[in-house]
This record gives sequence, structure tokens and C-alpha cells, in this order.
Amino acid sequence: MRAYLRFAETMEAEEKKTWVRLFYEENKILARGKKGFDRLFYMLEHSNDYYVKAAAIQTAKDMRTVFNQEEINAGLEKAIDSLEYEYQKEDIKKYIQKKEPIKILLLDRENSGVTQLLEYMGEEETEMYVRSAGLHPSGKIEKWVLDILMKEDDITRYQCSSPIEELCKYDYLIPVGIHLNEKAYPFQKIYARYQDFDKKQISWEEAKEMICQIEENLKKL
Repeated sequence: MRAYLRFAETMEAEEKKTWVRLFYEENKILARGKKGFDRLFYMLEHSNDYYVKAAAIQTAKDMRTVFNQEEINAGLEKAIDSLEYEYQKEDIKKYIQKKEPIKILLLDRENSGVTQLLEYMGEEETEMYVRSAGLHPSGKIEKWVLDILMKEDDITRYQCSSPIEELCKYDYLIPVGIHLNEKAYPFQKIYARYQDFDKKQISWEEAKEMICQIEENLKKL
């Protein structure tokens, strides 16, 4: 990662087009674990190009997490006076009033059972952004999960297990019945309370209690 950052710094320094430098800056922020926004906000404040400003605003929004939202909000608020259009100013004012939800990825081996039900309950019962995935997804959902979810109106998203995708969007990884190597996931925090969870099936009530407990505990961290 350090080698990439050095490469990106060199390429950005040689690039004259601001909108291209902005792409380098976005990649560097991701490579740093969504940290270090000074140059991004400098581009936002000092560029005279509408499209660069719009892209910088969107990048800042895409990078905001529960861990850096105060820094992102402060940078966006400071840039308001540099914006030409009132609708952009109003959009930022409304945006910084919204609290960033905790984003979690529930992980187990196959993503065919417990984590599927927890994902559903997380979306229904918490304020978190919740998804689930498997290290080795089985490609199917276990019947006991479908029997529970069939009572609901729409279960179209729960027809097959999922691989890990867009890992950078999540704040926390929640291993369920598996152990994760922290070195393999340097940009997310691992909440390991359920890494030794060994139940193969859980009830609707157990899933609700479990996911609500996760949300309560993460809010205290």
C-alpha cells in the first residue's frame, strides 16, 4: 500500500488536469483507510470547475463513515461559500445534518443460514446498513431461513448466498462462527463477539435480539 501511495503521489504531482488529480486523490484516500482529506477539500474550495467541485462533493460523501463524519462535515461546511449554486449549498447543509449509519458486513463461511436471517432482521429492526456474505458462498439459502422469510411480502434479495463485495464501504466486519485475520482486513474494525457462535439455526426472535444487541454494542464503541 505504501508503494501505491508513493506511485499515486508521483502521478498526481505530474498531472495538470484537476479532475484527473481528483481521481488519484480518491484512490489515495481509500488506500489510507478513508483518512486524510486536506487535499480533497482544497480542490473543492479552490477549483473553478463546476464538475470538479461536484465530483469532490460526491467523493467526500462516498468516503464518509461513522468514524470520520465530523471531519467530512467540517470540510464540506467550510467549502459552502466557495460554491456558485444555491442548490449545492442547500444540499450540503441538509447532508451534514444527517447522521451516518453504522455499516456492517456479517460474515460466515457459506452465507446460507444464520447470517442471511440476521441481515434481514438488521434491515427491518435497526438503523444500521446491514449486509451479509460468505467466505465460500454455497449459492443457496437453507430451507429453514426461507420458511421464516416466506412469511414476509418480499424476499427477492434472499434467493442465494453472496460473496464479499465492495468491502471498503463497511465500518465493521461481524464474523459469525468464523475467525478473521485482522491483518487481512486493515481498513475495517472486526467485532469478534460472535466469532465462536456455533448454532446452525436460530429463531426469528433470536435473530432480532442478536442483531439489536450488535447495534447497541457498536453504538457504545
